[in-house]
Amino acid sequence: MAIRLPAKGGTPQLYRLPRLTAVEGVLKGKLPPVERVIGLDPESAFLFVTTAKHELFALDLGSGRVDTVGTTIRQAALGPDGTLYAVDSSRRVVSISRRTRFVWPQALTALPRDLFGATDQHLVGVIPQDKLLIAAADQPSTVRPIAAGGDVAATRWGDLVAVASDSGIAFYDPLGRRDPSFVKLADAPRALAFSPSGHRIYVARRNVAGSWTASRSQVLSPRCASTLSAAGCSLARPWGTRHGSSICRSSVTPASCPPHGNLTCRQSLPTAC
Repeated sequence: MAIRLPAKGGTPQLYRLPRLTAVEGVLKGKLPPVERVIGLDPESAFLFVTTAKHELFALDLGSGRVDTVGTTIRQAALGPDGTLYAVDSSRRVVSISRRTRFVWPQALTALPRDLFGATDQHLVGVIPQDKLLIAAADQPSTVRPIAAGGDVAATRWGDLVAVASDSGIAFYDPLGRRDPSFVKLADAPRALAFSPSGHRIYVARRNVAGSWTASRSQVLSPRCASTLSAAGCSLARPWGTRHGSSICRSSVTPASCPPHGNLTCRQSLPTAC
Protein backbone atom coordinates (compact mmCIF):
# COMPACT_ATOMS: atom_id res chain seq x y z
CA MET A 1 0.00 0.00 0.00
CA ALA A 2 1.04 3.63 -0.53
CA ILE A 3 -0.22 6.87 0.99
CA ARG A 4 -0.37 10.15 -0.89
CA LEU A 5 -0.53 13.40 1.06
CA PRO A 6 -1.77 16.59 -0.63
CA ALA A 7 0.92 19.26 -0.27
CA LYS A 8 -1.77 21.88 0.35
CA GLY A 9 -3.32 19.82 3.13
CA GLY A 10 -6.37 17.63 3.35
CA THR A 11 -7.25 13.96 3.73
CA PRO A 12 -4.56 11.45 2.68
CA GLN A 13 -5.36 9.02 -0.14
CA LEU A 14 -4.61 5.31 0.08
CA TYR A 15 -3.43 3.36 -2.99
CA ARG A 16 -2.93 -0.34 -3.61
CA LEU A 17 0.39 -1.25 -5.23
CA PRO A 18 1.72 -1.93 -7.78
CA ARG A 19 -0.94 -0.35 -10.01
CA LEU A 20 -1.66 2.57 -7.66
CA THR A 21 -5.34 1.67 -7.48
CA ALA A 22 -7.15 4.18 -5.28
CA VAL A 23 -8.77 2.70 -2.15
CA GLU A 24 -11.57 5.04 -1.12
CA GLY A 25 -13.04 5.69 2.31
CA VAL A 26 -10.31 4.06 4.40
CA LEU A 27 -8.25 7.02 5.61
CA LYS A 28 -9.80 9.86 7.57
CA GLY A 29 -8.60 13.03 9.20
CA LYS A 30 -7.31 16.20 7.60
CA LEU A 31 -3.74 17.41 7.77
CA PRO A 32 -2.55 21.01 7.36
CA PRO A 33 -0.23 21.88 4.45
CA VAL A 34 2.68 19.44 4.65
CA GLU A 35 6.29 20.40 4.11
CA ARG A 36 7.92 17.05 4.84
CA VAL A 37 6.88 13.47 5.55
CA ILE A 38 8.92 12.10 8.45
CA GLY A 39 7.68 8.52 8.16
CA LEU A 40 5.17 5.87 9.15
CA ASP A 41 5.33 3.64 12.21
CA PRO A 42 3.48 0.47 11.10
CA GLU A 43 3.12 -0.87 14.65
CA SER A 44 1.28 2.15 16.07
CA ALA A 45 -0.20 3.14 12.66
CA PHE A 46 0.96 6.73 13.12
CA LEU A 47 2.06 8.89 10.18
CA PHE A 48 4.34 11.81 11.12
CA VAL A 49 4.63 15.02 9.11
CA THR A 50 6.01 18.54 9.57
CA THR A 51 4.76 21.88 8.29
CA ALA A 52 6.45 25.07 7.11
CA LYS A 53 5.63 26.53 10.55
CA HIS A 54 7.91 23.90 12.16
CA GLU A 55 4.99 21.99 13.63
CA LEU A 56 5.16 18.20 13.96
CA PHE A 57 1.87 16.30 13.59
CA ALA A 58 0.92 12.66 14.08
CA LEU A 59 -1.99 11.20 12.10
CA ASP A 60 -3.60 8.09 13.56
CA LEU A 61 -4.43 6.10 10.44
CA GLY A 62 -6.99 4.03 12.33
CA SER A 63 -9.12 6.77 13.86
CA GLY A 64 -8.16 9.74 11.69
CA ARG A 65 -7.18 11.77 14.74
CA VAL A 66 -4.47 14.40 14.21
CA ASP A 67 -2.30 15.30 17.23
CA THR A 68 0.32 18.01 17.59
CA VAL A 69 3.55 16.34 18.70
CA GLY A 70 5.57 19.53 19.00
CA THR A 71 6.15 23.08 17.81
CA THR A 72 9.37 24.89 16.86
CA ILE A 73 10.60 21.51 15.60
CA ARG A 74 13.72 21.88 13.47
CA GLN A 75 14.52 18.23 12.72
CA ALA A 76 12.70 14.92 13.11
CA ALA A 77 13.37 11.30 12.20
CA LEU A 78 12.03 7.79 12.73
CA GLY A 79 14.21 5.06 14.14
CA PRO A 80 14.21 1.45 12.85
CA ASP A 81 11.99 0.37 15.76
CA GLY A 82 9.39 3.07 15.02
CA THR A 83 10.64 5.52 17.66
CA LEU A 84 10.10 9.16 16.69
CA TYR A 85 12.83 11.68 17.48
CA ALA A 86 12.16 15.43 17.30
CA VAL A 87 14.65 18.24 17.93
CA ASP A 88 13.29 21.71 18.67
CA SER A 89 14.93 25.12 18.20
CA SER A 90 16.53 24.91 21.66
CA ARG A 91 18.21 21.60 20.68
CA ARG A 92 16.03 19.61 23.06
CA VAL A 93 15.09 16.09 21.97
CA VAL A 94 11.68 14.48 22.45
CA SER A 95 11.29 10.79 21.64
CA ILE A 96 8.01 8.90 21.30
CA SER A 97 8.03 5.12 21.44
CA ARG A 98 4.87 2.99 21.63
CA ARG A 99 2.82 6.12 22.35
CA THR A 100 5.07 7.02 25.31
CA ARG A 101 6.63 10.50 25.25
CA PHE A 102 10.06 11.12 26.76
CA VAL A 103 12.02 14.39 26.96
CA TRP A 104 15.77 13.88 26.93
CA PRO A 105 17.49 15.39 29.98
CA GLN A 106 20.30 17.00 27.99
CA ALA A 107 20.17 19.18 24.90
CA LEU A 108 22.25 18.30 21.85
CA THR A 109 25.58 20.06 21.43
CA ALA A 110 24.38 21.65 18.17
CA LEU A 111 21.31 21.71 15.96
CA PRO A 112 21.62 18.98 13.29
CA ARG A 113 21.10 19.80 9.62
CA ASP A 114 20.46 16.09 8.94
CA LEU A 115 18.99 13.63 11.42
CA PHE A 116 18.62 9.84 11.42
CA GLY A 117 17.26 7.34 13.91
CA ALA A 118 19.51 4.41 14.80
CA THR A 119 19.39 1.20 16.81
CA ASP A 120 19.38 1.08 20.61
CA GLN A 121 17.53 4.42 20.89
CA HIS A 122 20.42 6.36 19.35
CA LEU A 123 20.36 9.44 17.15
CA VAL A 124 22.81 10.16 14.34
CA GLY A 125 23.06 13.67 12.94
CA VAL A 126 25.26 15.97 10.91
CA ILE A 127 25.95 19.24 12.72
CA PRO A 128 27.67 22.47 11.58
CA GLN A 129 31.39 22.47 10.85
CA ASP A 130 30.97 19.07 9.22
CA LYS A 131 30.79 16.82 12.24
CA LEU A 132 28.90 13.59 12.90
CA LEU A 133 26.86 13.58 16.10
CA ILE A 134 25.87 10.38 17.92
CA ALA A 135 23.53 10.87 20.87
CA ALA A 136 21.34 8.90 23.27
CA ALA A 137 19.12 9.90 26.16
CA ASP A 138 21.28 8.18 28.79
CA GLN A 139 24.74 8.79 27.33
CA PRO A 140 26.94 11.82 26.57
CA SER A 141 26.96 12.88 22.93
CA THR A 142 29.88 11.84 20.73
CA VAL A 143 31.15 14.01 17.89
CA ARG A 144 33.34 12.80 15.01
CA PRO A 145 34.77 14.90 12.16
CA ILE A 146 33.66 14.09 8.62
CA ALA A 147 34.52 15.42 5.19
CA ALA A 148 32.69 18.51 3.96
CA GLY A 149 29.95 17.44 1.60
CA GLY A 150 26.43 17.79 0.27
CA ASP A 151 23.62 15.27 0.50
CA VAL A 152 23.75 12.80 3.41
CA ALA A 153 22.09 9.39 3.74
CA ALA A 154 22.09 6.69 6.40
CA THR A 155 21.03 3.07 6.51
CA ARG A 156 17.79 2.16 8.21
CA TRP A 157 19.69 1.12 11.35
CA GLY A 158 22.01 4.14 11.31
CA ASP A 159 25.12 1.97 11.24
CA LEU A 160 26.54 3.53 8.06
CA VAL A 161 26.41 7.16 6.89
CA ALA A 162 27.19 8.32 3.36
CA VAL A 163 28.22 11.90 2.53
CA ALA A 164 28.28 13.14 -1.06
CA SER A 165 31.00 15.48 -2.34
CA ASP A 166 32.06 16.87 -5.71
CA SER A 167 34.43 13.95 -6.31
CA GLY A 168 32.55 11.00 -4.81
CA ILE A 169 31.04 9.58 -1.61
CA ALA A 170 32.56 9.17 1.84
CA PHE A 171 31.28 6.41 4.15
CA TYR A 172 31.42 6.55 7.94
CA ASP A 173 30.61 4.17 10.77
CA PRO A 174 29.03 6.42 13.44
CA LEU A 175 30.38 4.22 16.23
CA GLY A 176 33.90 4.20 14.77
CA ARG A 177 34.13 0.41 14.52
CA ARG A 178 35.73 0.67 11.06
CA ASP A 179 37.78 3.28 9.26
CA PRO A 180 36.07 5.68 6.84
CA SER A 181 36.15 4.77 3.15
CA PHE A 182 35.77 6.81 -0.03
CA VAL A 183 34.32 5.95 -3.42
CA LYS A 184 35.47 8.19 -6.26
CA LEU A 185 32.92 8.93 -8.98
CA ALA A 186 33.48 10.56 -12.36
CA ASP A 187 30.25 12.56 -12.10
CA ALA A 188 29.39 14.48 -8.95
CA PRO A 189 26.54 12.87 -6.94
CA ARG A 190 23.57 15.06 -6.02
CA ALA A 191 21.36 12.71 -3.99
CA LEU A 192 21.87 9.44 -2.10
CA ALA A 193 19.62 6.66 -0.80
CA PHE A 194 20.31 3.29 0.83
CA SER A 195 18.19 0.23 0.12
CA PRO A 196 16.03 -0.96 3.07
CA SER A 197 18.51 -3.74 3.85
CA GLY A 198 21.43 -1.31 3.74
CA HIS A 199 23.25 -3.59 1.29
CA ARG A 200 23.13 -1.17 -1.64
CA ILE A 201 23.40 2.57 -2.13
CA TYR A 202 21.77 4.48 -4.99
CA VAL A 203 23.40 7.65 -6.28
CA ALA A 204 21.65 10.24 -8.45
CA ARG A 205 24.13 11.91 -10.77
CA ARG A 206 24.26 15.66 -11.24
CA ASN A 207 24.91 16.02 -14.97
CA VAL A 208 23.49 12.85 -16.52
CA ALA A 209 20.03 11.30 -16.18
CA GLY A 210 20.10 8.00 -14.34
CA SER A 211 21.70 6.65 -11.16
CA TRP A 212 24.66 4.56 -10.05
CA THR A 213 24.29 1.71 -7.59
CA ALA A 214 27.00 0.01 -5.57
CA SER A 215 26.94 -2.82 -3.05
CA ARG A 216 27.87 -2.40 0.60
CA SER A 217 30.78 -4.80 0.23
CA GLN A 218 32.23 -2.61 -2.51
CA VAL A 219 32.09 0.63 -0.57
CA LEU A 220 33.38 -0.90 2.70
CA SER A 221 36.28 -2.87 1.22
CA PRO A 222 39.46 -0.75 1.49
CA ARG A 223 40.85 -2.27 -1.70
CA CYS A 224 37.62 -1.83 -3.71
CA ALA A 225 36.73 1.57 -2.31
CA SER A 226 40.03 3.08 -3.35
CA THR A 227 39.62 1.97 -6.96
CA LEU A 228 35.84 1.96 -7.41
CA SER A 229 34.62 4.49 -9.95
CA ALA A 230 31.53 5.05 -12.03
CA ALA A 231 32.68 2.25 -14.29
CA GLY A 232 32.69 -0.10 -11.31
CA CYS A 233 29.07 0.51 -10.40
CA SER A 234 25.96 -0.61 -12.22
CA LEU A 235 23.88 1.91 -14.13
CA ALA A 236 20.20 1.98 -13.25
CA ARG A 237 17.46 2.87 -15.70
CA PRO A 238 17.42 6.62 -16.39
CA TRP A 239 14.46 8.42 -14.91
CA GLY A 240 11.92 9.47 -17.50
CA THR A 241 8.22 8.89 -17.93
CA ARG A 242 6.13 6.01 -16.71
CA HIS A 243 2.54 5.22 -17.63
CA GLY A 244 2.41 8.58 -19.42
CA SER A 245 3.28 10.72 -16.40
CA SER A 246 6.50 12.45 -15.43
CA ILE A 247 8.57 11.11 -12.59
CA CYS A 248 10.62 14.19 -11.99
CA ARG A 249 13.82 13.63 -13.94
CA SER A 250 15.06 17.13 -13.14
CA SER A 251 14.11 17.28 -9.47
CA VAL A 252 13.93 13.66 -8.33
CA THR A 253 14.81 12.80 -4.75
CA PRO A 254 15.58 9.10 -4.15
CA ALA A 255 13.56 9.19 -0.98
CA SER A 256 12.95 5.52 -0.37
CA CYS A 257 13.40 2.03 -1.71
CA PRO A 258 10.86 -0.79 -1.51
CA PRO A 259 11.83 -4.19 -0.08
CA HIS A 260 12.85 -5.56 -3.47
CA GLY A 261 15.58 -2.89 -3.63
CA ASN A 262 14.53 -1.09 -6.81
CA LEU A 263 14.94 2.66 -6.66
CA THR A 264 11.81 4.77 -6.36
CA CYS A 265 11.49 8.53 -6.45
CA ARG A 266 9.43 11.07 -4.59
CA GLN A 267 7.67 13.73 -6.60
CA SER A 268 7.00 17.31 -5.50
CA LEU A 269 3.94 16.23 -3.50
CA PRO A 270 4.91 14.57 -0.20
CA THR A 271 4.41 10.82 -0.24
CA ALA A 272 4.96 7.96 2.15
CA CYS A 273 5.05 4.23 1.48
